[in-house]
Amino acid sequence: MAPDLATGTVFGFEALARNWGILGLLFDDVRFKLDHVERSTKISIVAKTITSFTISRQSIFDVCRDEDFSYSPAQRTRWTRIAAVLLGEGLTIRGTVQFTWDNSAKRMIGLVS
Repeated sequence: MAPDLATGTVFGFEALARNWGILGLLFDDVRFKLDHVERSTKISIVAKTITSFTISRQSIFDVCRDEDFSYSPAQRTRWTRIAAVLLGEGLTIRGTVQFTWDNSAKRMIGLVS
């Protein structure tokens, strides 16, 4: 992989790994599945992915840690109801990742998801 790998909003492998790692920190049971791969151009392939995870009490707390509902009892009540509905629910997200290859350098130079 190129050290300055272009990944859309971040550059470099470390930044990409950090962003993807956040999902793993928020949810204990993140599962990535490769659904399909196809060539899109001479130098790129597109992978279709399926990501799934379950919303736990801890993930709700972590995602909403910075929200301040103390100013409004109505907001707190509304959030509690929403959280109760979401708790234990599984989410499945279909995604697409495009990998671009530099044949002369023999390494991946782009990743867009």
